[in-house]
Amino acid sequence: IIYAQERSDDIVDLFTAKIDRLGADARGLLTLAAGVGSTFRESTLRILYATSQADREGITVDKSTGRHMTPVTEVKNTIKELEKEGLIMTTGLGSISRYKFSHDQIRKAAYLLIPFADRPLMHLRIGRMFLMDAEYYSRVDKDVFLIVHQLNRSKELIREAEERISLAELNLMAGERSIQTSAFGPALTYLKAGLSMLKPNELFAGENYDISLRLYSSMAEVELVNGNVGNVEASVAIISKHAIQILDKVPSYVCLIKSYIAREKMKEAISTCLYVLAKLGLPLPKSAGMPTTIRYVIKTKMRLRGKTDERLKQLPKMEDQSKIAAMRILSVMLSCCYFARQDLLPLVIFRMVRCSLKYGISHISPIAFAVYGYFSMVTGDFKGGYRFGKLALSCLKKFETKEMHCQTIFIVWAFLSPWCDNSFRDCMEHLAFASKVGMEVGDHEYAMHCVTFFSAFSFIVGRPLALLEDEINSFIDYAVSLGQYHSNHEMILLH
Repeated sequence: IIYAQERSDDIVDLFTAKIDRLGADARGLLTLAAGVGSTFRESTLRILYATSQADREGITVDKSTGRHMTPVTEVKNTIKELEKEGLIMTTGLGSISRYKFSHDQIRKAAYLLIPFADRPLMHLRIGRMFLMDAEYYSRVDKDVFLIVHQLNRSKELIREAEERISLAELNLMAGERSIQTSAFGPALTYLKAGLSMLKPNELFAGENYDISLRLYSSMAEVELVNGNVGNVEASVAIISKHAIQILDKVPSYVCLIKSYIAREKMKEAISTCLYVLAKLGLPLPKSAGMPTTIRYVIKTKMRLRGKTDERLKQLPKMEDQSKIAAMRILSVMLSCCYFARQDLLPLVIFRMVRCSLKYGISHISPIAFAVYGYFSMVTGDFKGGYRFGKLALSCLKKFETKEMHCQTIFIVWAFLSPWCDNSFRDCMEHLAFASKVGMEVGDHEYAMHCVTFFSAFSFIVGRPLALLEDEINSFIDYAVSLGQYHSNHEMILLH
């Protein structure tokens, strides 16, 4: 590593010396290109070059004027000189003149020549220009990462409220886009940058309410997925204090409940679930004896009586947002009831099923059918249980989101399928797939449950113990890195 670092430094020194031998104009253009990025367009350099020239001459140039006074021939000739020196090359993409650095270390060397104090202003100009072009061509959503990469490096220079809030919105867009692609590390960086652009008196105020809510809600989700479960409470506390209605608070409460489960705080998790369900208008009793359970069983079976699989699949889509939110809370309540309050588990299962039957199918309903299948098998109805398991998997296909795939597949292939016409090896294949999906969407709790059952089934089918032990040890370490201490203890017991 030390040798590689020394060699890298030597290459940078070599390229720096070569760049120093260039003329002032060529060196200036190359450093501007380094500020833009690894690839750049000729038109971009022309505008930036014109602006920097005007600054040196004390001339004020707006964006539109800069375009007209750009020295086209001068920039073209300088680019040819840099190509001849082997410092840049054309990428050959499209009709627009695009270039890239011949080596990453050339860009690094050129960038280091820019005085540290001058870099923020340079990135501000580049970012504003990128934003202007993106707005003109209606492609802000496509170029958002390029834009925030520049503006975030100059955010200390952005003082006007309108531009600060605009940058906060851009970082929110970049953060949400990163979450969608499972890039949770960069998402956290963007969200923090977005929040830093809002002053305390601007948070949740007037037109800033929605952006503040989305920034903190996404922050709670990303902190949870990144394994920073202790940081989730800070975001949830701010949302609880400022959010106007309970529906605005539900996404952050889901993250809080999951963080409790990860840290084995089952009592706090269940208490929070019961509190939110009551606020949503679907309360559950704090305790349940046999009479209450029997009453829930009878109500649920009465609603299911005579309904075929096809009829259940054709149920209308759930539209009531408060009921969808309640279903989400019930779905995260399942695991903490399974481990800590099994008297409440049947009530949660039956409430989810009845909610789907009465208000329609949501993307969470497959979990309801899967856990109802689990209850049926526990009570001796293996055929009926497997029926609802297959129904759950079928309903997953009705929705594009994969948010509930891991949990649903886990319940079916860990608890239902092994008792029917499926081998343990078949179950292992589906559990491995589910764990991968769970990691992609940030469902670390059920991804680790899948891994635990995969390891248990591996032992049953006779996989070599030495290999299995190495896998389990790596899973134990991975669970800790994700902040999933409950899953970590499960794996230790299995080991």
